[in-house]
Amino acid sequence: MTVDIGYVVDKYSGMIFKTAYTYLQNREDAEDVMQEVFIRYVRHQKDFNDEEHQKAWLLRVAINCSKSTLAVRKRNSDIEKKAAEVTKKSDNDFSELFGAVMSLPEKQRLCVHLFYYENYSIKEISKVTGFLTSTVKSHLFRAKQNLKEKLKGVYSDEHLEEL
Repeated sequence: MTVDIGYVVDKYSGMIFKTAYTYLQNREDAEDVMQEVFIRYVRHQKDFNDEEHQKAWLLRVAINCSKSTLAVRKRNSDIEKKAAEVTKKSDNDFSELFGAVMSLPEKQRLCVHLFYYENYSIKEISKVTGFLTSTVKSHLFRAKQNLKEKLKGVYSDEHLEEL
């Protein structure tokens, strides 16, 4: 299946950016990852079975690039401090709920993002991340519990029960 790169960028750039941002919590790094994913896509020049295969490949590359970026960041504490400062400044742009989601542990945050923001099923999340389906369910359950705790006082008990 040969697809025009412009079409792929238009269709998947938002998903790739959000996935990278979920990991990195830094707009500039997420944009760099998004650019790297599309560069790899162009270099890859592989025919995909269908659009789902293509989407899964792009998502996997975005996750791997995000993890690589995190590894580099951890080695350099100065970069980590700057990223935290940028994140704090950026948090004002997001809602209370999104801020709470972004404060979740990395694996919970990724599962929540894929499940609620990208509408992936638990089975699809398992495939993309390499987690067992029971692990994905556990991450989602723990994330809901953490969100309920973080959002007490912000939302009514009725709204929190919907989580």
